[in-house]
Amino acid sequence: MIEKKLEEWLQKRIGRINDSFLSAWSSSIKSGRVAPPLKASTIRAKERKGYTSPEAPLYATGAFAEGVETVIEGLHIKFYGTSPVNPWWHLRGQRLPQRKPLTNQEISQAIAGALR
Repeated sequence: MIEKKLEEWLQKRIGRINDSFLSAWSSSIKSGRVAPPLKASTIRAKERKGYTSPEAPLYATGAFAEGVETVIEGLHIKFYGTSPVNPWWHLRGQRLPQRKPLTNQEISQAIAGALR
């Protein structure tokens, strides 16, 4: 009985962590909080293309901000990119500044908030 209750409690917390992470990921990108800021020339280029938030790094059409899905397997959460946008050039930092949608602190805050 205790084991089943513990498992249910853990599953609920895993679900909360999942939801919290996805929300933090999307809102961080959409808000433009991703560092470093874009160069003026990049902002102008995004304005010419008609993007709604040209000053926001990693945000153009919204596909990348919404392009993460998760699968919960037991006590593990697997994250999958579903966006047609390939983020690797920003995550690796080759030729472009490295931009992480979430800092380690933001990830920790998302997890801590989900566990309350």
